Amino acid sequence: MKITATLTNGTAKIAAERLNITTDITINDAADLADHLSRFITHPYAGERITDTYSIVPNDTGVRIINPTGAFDLPWRHIASTVAQLSA
Repeated sequence: MKITATLTNGTAKIAAERLNITTDITINDAADLADHLSRFITHPYAGERITDTYSIVPNDTGVRIINPTGAFDLPWRHIASTVAQLSA
């Protein structure tokens, strides 16, 4: 699985490519998304994080990012690299 993440003008896009199948999510007002995700690196049992435009809910395999248009499952092993990409 390959995860790519970008943050442009406060809008984040996270995509996962696995076996020629791509899933993605676009998150508005996500300027703090990298910070919110990074707390799960050091505290994997932290409670869910809810903002006006998205929620981050931890589960057994990672976190689920939920917004009004859908959801995206981000595995634990990809959280740090996603934070780095969003912070670049």
